[in-house]
Amino acid sequence: MKQTILLIEDETDIMQANQELLESAGYSVQLAENLKKGWVFINSSVPNLIVLDVMLPDGSGLDFCKRIRERYTVPILFLTCRNEQKHIIEGLKYGGDDYMTKPYNMEEFLLRCRAILRRSETSNTPDIFHFSTLSLDIIQQKAYLRGEDTHLTPKEFALLLFFLKNPSKGFTAAELFESVWGISQVDDVRTVKVHIFNLRKKLMMDENSEVAINVSDRKHYICNLYF
Repeated sequence: MKQTILLIEDETDIMQANQELLESAGYSVQLAENLKKGWVFINSSVPNLIVLDVMLPDGSGLDFCKRIRERYTVPILFLTCRNEQKHIIEGLKYGGDDYMTKPYNMEEFLLRCRAILRRSETSNTPDIFHFSTLSLDIIQQKAYLRGEDTHLTPKEFALLLFFLKNPSKGFTAAELFESVWGISQVDDVRTVKVHIFNLRKKLMMDENSEVAINVSDRKHYICNLYF
């Protein structure tokens, strides 16, 4: 599955040039010309990396970065014409992982994106992953709902963590099996269905609950997270 990079940029020429470069390097690219559209993308499916301008039509990229950090750990690369040292320090303080100034070298931009993604893949996941009333202890592989242990199996835990990182996105049973189990097999539907059934039961889910894992057209499993 391709890694996704979200470009939040209001300068069309820069956005198109970066899109062509990143797609030619094998990445999937999403485009947002303002913060409102960028937030929609992030909430529908968290990208692997966000390239964020600071000065945008509907607000400050710095404030937007701070807003992202309240909920997500996705890496953020600032790409902006604000090039003074105090601006760079400010960007990093607000939660940016890296900072580049315009004009910039395209090869350096690509290498920085690759480096950030590489660090993100190899860095340790936070010990505790919070999502509203759910808390996941990554080290112990335990999930707590309103402070109570849900007693998930290792695969149920891995499946829940995968859903939490991909809210409101649909997956086939085969995609879930490959992503969570790490392999592909012919009879994957039954295995996935059983694990989702047990997961929903342990988390006291139903179609009207705040958290719901739904089956759509018998092919796709969709996790809707409303908090």
